[in-house]
Amino acid sequence: MLKRLIWGFVLSISFSHVWAFRCDETTDVSIAECEALNAIYGPLGIAGSTLPQHMIDDWADPNHNTVCDTNDSNIGIECESFKIISLDLWSTDLSGIIPSEVGNLTNLRILDLSGNQLSGSITPKLSNLTNLTELNLIGNELSGSIPVELTDLTNLNELRLSFNKLSGSIPVELANLQNLENLGLTGNKLSGSIPPELGDLKNLIQLGLSFNQLSGFIPNELGNLTNLEQLYVHINQLSGSIPNELANLTNLRVLWLSANFLSGSIPNELGNLTSLEALDLHINELEGPIPVELGNLKNLYSLNLGSNELSGTIPVELSNLTNLESLSLENNNLIGNIPVELGNLPELYSVNLKNNGLTGTITNTFDNLTNLRFLNLRNNNLTGTIPTELGELYNLENLYLDNNNLSGFIPLELNNLINLRYLFLENNYLFGDFPDITSSEMPAGGSRIRIQNNCLEYNDDENVNLWVEERTTLETGLEAQQLDFDVCYEVFSQYDLIFYDGFEQ
Repeated sequence: MLKRLIWGFVLSISFSHVWAFRCDETTDVSIAECEALNAIYGPLGIAGSTLPQHMIDDWADPNHNTVCDTNDSNIGIECESFKIISLDLWSTDLSGIIPSEVGNLTNLRILDLSGNQLSGSITPKLSNLTNLTELNLIGNELSGSIPVELTDLTNLNELRLSFNKLSGSIPVELANLQNLENLGLTGNKLSGSIPPELGDLKNLIQLGLSFNQLSGFIPNELGNLTNLEQLYVHINQLSGSIPNELANLTNLRVLWLSANFLSGSIPNELGNLTSLEALDLHINELEGPIPVELGNLKNLYSLNLGSNELSGTIPVELSNLTNLESLSLENNNLIGNIPVELGNLPELYSVNLKNNGLTGTITNTFDNLTNLRFLNLRNNNLTGTIPTELGELYNLENLYLDNNNLSGFIPLELNNLINLRYLFLENNYLFGDFPDITSSEMPAGGSRIRIQNNCLEYNDDENVNLWVEERTTLETGLEAQQLDFDVCYEVFSQYDLIFYDGFEQ
């Protein structure tokens, strides 16, 4: 019996020290902080994490009486003057919940638990961490509402709660965090309106509210955030017009308002945002012309106004955007010619003008854009021939000219496009032999080439025809040409009359 009692006592001692620093003899932090670390070891799933093994071993060693050496490079526990100031456990496969005992680490300045699989709600006890300057819980599975108590953390510079499953409204009280520079709530299930009070966060540099279910108007008060450099509110359910007040954000570099229900015109005043590098307004209900003032945005590298109801012509002033790399104006009601001046934008690698009512030719428009990889002009009313100069765009990977009124031969020079991956020319009035473009490294299979409903003929070289066949289907290849001979004859006659002044006799 005595032997059994002694063995039970030994077991109880052993289990009482499992997952525990030896806090009664700790030499580098207070007993209270040491005990707080012991209390969070189990709930955070430290034992099953990908933390360096020596850290896991130290944390679980009942004979280990130092805490501040439990770190590795930029991860783990950091101390200063016998106080724990940083708990950085990002992307270490933590699971479980955030225990309330974290709130006992009252000297923390940085708490980073991002990139894990933590679930449950955010404990209101984090409000005890009044010295905290950075709270990063990005990329977990946290749910419930954003605790109002977090607004007691008035020293916060960064509050990052993006990509979780948080719900409810954005607390108005966040406006109390006057030192906040980065507020990230992207990728949750937040609903309700954007609080106008966020406009009081005068030190804010980045505001991320995208990928939520927010509704209502964009508050005019956001125009008070004069230090703001990045504003992301895309993929919500916001409506109303774009506030003119956003033009006050002269430090703004990124403005993403896409995939909402915004209506009205694009404010001319956005042309005042001369620091802007990326403007994305696509997938809204915006109407009216493209403001010529956007040509003032000389630092812009990405302009996306696609999938709206914009009308009028493409402003020539866009050719002033000499740093522009991507231009997307697709799915609108734009008319007129494509400005040849766009060919003066040397950095362009992507141009998407599909699904508009553009007319005229594409001759001399894109000849000099040697960085171009993606050119999509499909579903317009373009006429004339395919310029031979397109064969000098050696980086081109995707060429979509289908569903226009193009005529003439497919240029042999397209054989120079060795990087070409997709070539869509269907539903035009192209004729002649399909040229040898087998120098392209285009993979075989599927509908890499779409040339149906033209007046094209087989090449004299069967190897070329076989190469084309491997990249088309019966519905998209040389077998699927215009069946009406009179149509093809009329097209060829018109072409010959224009370019050769009638058939040779």
